[in-house]
Amino acid sequence: MMKNITYTYSTEAFVPHSNPEEAGKFLCIEFSACLVSVEIIGRNSVISFGDGCAFLRPVADGIHVRVEATCLITFIGIQSLLTVSFALQSTVKAREPGGD
Repeated sequence: MMKNITYTYSTEAFVPHSNPEEAGKFLCIEFSACLVSVEIIGRNSVISFGDGCAFLRPVADGIHVRVEATCLITFIGIQSLLTVSFALQSTVKAREPGGD
């Protein structure tokens, strides 16, 4: 039987991104050691960190992101990891030949 988890901390945001379809893949590849599981449902990604989750949905010109966690430290950690991942992906793209 599934345990019903009530998330105490949650937030949603739109993050402008030049390649929203690839953002979730990049996060999963670069930070796989931090992830408990990844579930892909259509274009949406549900990334579990144990005591919290990140929901990524590509939309026009960016990503709709929702973060939920049971404790504040996990909540801030997931937000920080997403921020670093999006920033690193922008840096990597800029360095590639033909990148912006």
